[in-house]
Amino acid sequence: SLSDSFKYSGDEVPDMYSTAISQTGTIVVSVLDSSVSSSVVKLYTSDDAAASFSEFVFPPQQKQITSSRVFASRNGGFILFISLGEGKLSPTESSFSLLYSESSDGKKWNQFSVFKPSDSISNAFSPFFVQIGMNDFVFFEGWAGKDSTSSLIYAASRSASSSSWSAPFVV
Repeated sequence: SLSDSFKYSGDEVPDMYSTAISQTGTIVVSVLDSSVSSSVVKLYTSDDAAASFSEFVFPPQQKQITSSRVFASRNGGFILFISLGEGKLSPTESSFSLLYSESSDGKKWNQFSVFKPSDSISNAFSPFFVQIGMNDFVFFEGWAGKDSTSSLIYAASRSASSSSWSAPFVV
């Protein structure tokens, strides 16, 4: 239930949860729980206007999960992004990457996979999903180069009939 408490370990206020509501009224709440060493993402889904929730727990990741963001997608579905991080000594020694999962109903989820458009971008993080017309877009932040500390906003898209994302492009 959502009355559980969730442990978070970190130096700053975390992106500990996010929520999305589908066109069909399904609510999904994504929570980052640091009760294990690398953090776990837990999803709570309600089809009855938040009267009750079912729980889905992803397996722990090998790297530290630094944020979790869920978005409503097409036809009552959802897309979830997590940011993985390692290294804390300085910005140039840190490393971030994006993984994602999709669900048609908010209850059953695919395993996490690398968000391919961000794979070629150094320190990709802070994804935002939006539908524009019949296309899905993901905007995210990433470094301008491998040893850079300057960031750029990138985007990738896919059509409603495709599961493949475009190559990233600078916004």
